[in-house]
Amino acid sequence: MENDSKRSFGEFITQRRKTLGMTQREFADKLFVTGSAVSKWERGMSYPDITLLRDICEILGVSEHELLTASEDVEARSAEKLAARYRRMARNYKLAQYIIYGGLALVCLICDLIDGSGIDWSLIVLASICIAASVTLLPALAPERMGGVWAATGFTLSLLLLYGVICLVYGQHWFVTAACWTLLPLGLLLLPYLLRRIRLPEPLRERRGLVYLGVNTLLLLVLLLEECLRTNGDWFVMTALGTLFGLWLLLGPYVVRRLPLPEQLRRRKTLLYVAVLTALLIAIFAAAGWGGRQFAITTIATLFGLALVVLPFLMRQLPLPKELENHKALAWLGTVSVLLAVLIPVCGTDYLWSESYPLMLLGLAWPWLMLLCLRYLPISRWFRAAAALFTTALYIWLAPWGIDAIITANGWISSVPYDPLRPYNVDFTDWVSAPALGGNIMVTIMIALTCAAIVCAVMGIKRRK
Repeated sequence: MENDSKRSFGEFITQRRKTLGMTQREFADKLFVTGSAVSKWERGMSYPDITLLRDICEILGVSEHELLTASEDVEARSAEKLAARYRRMARNYKLAQYIIYGGLALVCLICDLIDGSGIDWSLIVLASICIAASVTLLPALAPERMGGVWAATGFTLSLLLLYGVICLVYGQHWFVTAACWTLLPLGLLLLPYLLRRIRLPEPLRERRGLVYLGVNTLLLLVLLLEECLRTNGDWFVMTALGTLFGLWLLLGPYVVRRLPLPEQLRRRKTLLYVAVLTALLIAIFAAAGWGGRQFAITTIATLFGLALVVLPFLMRQLPLPKELENHKALAWLGTVSVLLAVLIPVCGTDYLWSESYPLMLLGLAWPWLMLLCLRYLPISRWFRAAAALFTTALYIWLAPWGIDAIITANGWISSVPYDPLRPYNVDFTDWVSAPALGGNIMVTIMIALTCAAIVCAVMGIKRRK
């Protein structure tokens, strides 16, 4: 097997030497060895020294792989030829564009000088040539994997250059407007590709989505500012805040998840999202130019609505004192009650202490009683449920009586006075007319709640036994 390898190695050297028209002596002289050593290689009697392999490959015009395998690497030679052909085509392609673009620019410049009006329209042609060259020539000049980046950047800059040249030549003033309206759609379309190709710092590399949103939001705000200044308007602040509010409402959850937040805020992302949303909403109210009272009413009403709906879900993330950690329902209901108590006088009323606050306290009595029954009574769950059900039935029965007493004390006369002995004008013989039907339903609900309370109390007694 070894003799066959030596023989094929020798035959390969002999064939390549004869193809190049060299004698054994000439070949040996170039390698600074004796002719007998070359003869032994070609007769398959020995191998050349390993230090001579590179020189042999260079003289015979073969690769080391071809020499060691004693055969021509057709695929490698074909790939090398294709690569050489590609390099030659790329060079010719760039050279042709140099000639075309350069000749066209030179001809236009000469013609513009000849007509005697100075250099004007040729500058527009040169800017247009730059746009074409950014798409066809710049990718060929860019480093590996950066052709698209160079083309997109060159196209954008060339387009802005064209706007500037046209405005300069014809004395126009729309460059900033056109630039803003161009950069925003180009940022929306091209920035995702550019961010994948550009080498960003390590913190930004994992947050390309945030960079994309930040850049395009900034471009949008610049566009709004430019339009406001161009039209001599005063709506920029209001529009910008409204835009930020809408973007945060839709994209805020993604932004909060991707932001590098401190440890304390990392566990309170929902709270951060709602806080920013609320701050933007209040800023919109302030920018609307409302008076102090209108702003206060709108702000407190908004906070009241958010506290009523959203605050229960945020209580787990709020940094409450240790004393309130086990009393979150109490903190929520207390916050809602305080906001409502502040909202009533801000809205303005002539019967604040005699009517508004008493009605508010009557309305808040039921949720506070429910909290007391379900959370703080020192009895079992069945008895707590029984107390809550019975308290609800009692509230439905007595609340209208309290409302009648409050409005009567303020000089109002009720058209249908409430009688607790005959609540809601109940009449079980009439289930057709609307007043009787409503009263019958309310009394039926009270009876059902009372029966449910009795059942819960009985279950609690059985469980205790």
